[in-house]
Amino acid sequence: MEATQEIRCKFIDLLQTTIGFSQILQWEFQANNSFSVQILSQTSQSFENILTLCQSLVEKEHQLLSQGRVFFVDLEVEKNNFLLDTIPNITKKYRFIFIPCYYQSLYFGGFLLVNNNFNSDWTESDILLIQKLVDQYACVQYWMNLSLKQSVISPNKAELNQIEILSNVLNCNLEPQENLGIILKLIGERFEVEQVELRNCLENENIIIKEWNKNPEIKINLLLKIPVFFSSQLQAELILKSSCFTRIFALDQIQFLEKISQYISVILQQIQINKKLQEVTTKNQILEASNHNKSEFLTHINHELRTPLTGILGFSRMLQEEIYGPLNDKQKQYMQGILTSGEHLLALINDFLDISKIEANQEELFLELIAVEDICLSALSILKAKAKEQKLELKLEIGSNVNMCTTDQRRLKQILLNLLSNALKFTEVGSVTLKVENYPDKLTFSVIDTGIGIKEGDQTQLFQPFRQIHNHLSRKQKGTGLGLALSRKLAQLHGGDITLASEVGKGSCFTLHLPFQCRL
Repeated sequence: MEATQEIRCKFIDLLQTTIGFSQILQWEFQANNSFSVQILSQTSQSFENILTLCQSLVEKEHQLLSQGRVFFVDLEVEKNNFLLDTIPNITKKYRFIFIPCYYQSLYFGGFLLVNNNFNSDWTESDILLIQKLVDQYACVQYWMNLSLKQSVISPNKAELNQIEILSNVLNCNLEPQENLGIILKLIGERFEVEQVELRNCLENENIIIKEWNKNPEIKINLLLKIPVFFSSQLQAELILKSSCFTRIFALDQIQFLEKISQYISVILQQIQINKKLQEVTTKNQILEASNHNKSEFLTHINHELRTPLTGILGFSRMLQEEIYGPLNDKQKQYMQGILTSGEHLLALINDFLDISKIEANQEELFLELIAVEDICLSALSILKAKAKEQKLELKLEIGSNVNMCTTDQRRLKQILLNLLSNALKFTEVGSVTLKVENYPDKLTFSVIDTGIGIKEGDQTQLFQPFRQIHNHLSRKQKGTGLGLALSRKLAQLHGGDITLASEVGKGSCFTLHLPFQCRL
């Protein structure tokens, strides 16, 4: 009681110092809902009549005060009035301000401040300040009373059991939404409320994420809001509602609910992650279906194009070989044009079909153990005549520790031919070198030329389908624009990649990286 009285006295001194008053009274509710009124400020005059007035008004305005609202009473007094008889030398006007002590929906008393100095009436800002001070006093007094009544205790066994139950819920294999439902039900039953809501605070709309209702038909009031944070950002609000308007929550109960809010935050993050994963999965399924349909379409088109194109190329070669009679020079020129264009179109169809199959995950590798030097010599022999025609030196450099590797022989040869053909195409003088090196974690095939080189800004475009760098050599040479794109996809299908290092005027180096598992 001494601590409570000390807090009360300090509060009176604070009000007197901050605002100033003629008299102050306090009313408090007892355990049987009756209330007592007492004078707190010191005065030599008798104020029994004001006590009676205070008690009468507190009883009359109970509903207003129980809602935490402040109200005023102004009295004009006359001669021979009971107030003048008991208190001489007072002014003819009194202002009474009634301020309830209101905390956590609980109305447990209040203060009556009396001002009998007409010339120093309180302003609106004074009233707001007084109300804030009373609110602070109510909070302190509430916890002091609970402490005196031994209401604030450590979490009991039931609460510890609830924490254990929540841990079990989070560790089970239920869906996050089901976990939320179970937790809200536990909260409602543990704290004996009619409704528990979880509302979203991340969006502008006030959306209920999950709720639990014991009896939806009962009229309920908001009792308590617990914020749910994640990484210092307000994520949601945990709201408890009950039909009991004066229900209060002890400090240990609020702390327990704050612990629960941390569990809920984790579940909400899991829901967000699952939602994003579902969106990604759905998009991937749509893309896979689209790629599959595209692959089937291209396969069909490939068949329809290959059949007549094969006939065109066959007849062209027969005419070029003059099996059915000699051709004049002009006819030979045209026939060579038909044959070259047909071969270009066939290469385009083949590359396009290969890319579509890889993107649709329908391309399979047939891995086998091969000799590295043999496949390199095979690729170089195909391009030997072209290099000789361009007066370029075609070289092979193989490291002493390079021997065998496990790979798809046909696809590796296809990659090497694409890289070597490009190097020959964009090299006017000098050489093209195929260099093979063995590293602890990979095997590399580097195609090094002494050609025109590639600008840094153009290098990223090289591996895009149908993208070609525009220069004087590209205008002379025909190409599909798919070779490098297809080669990189085939390298990635092996678990590797193709990289580029180039300098304008000094040449380029395209390197195929095959991972450790593709070599022996």
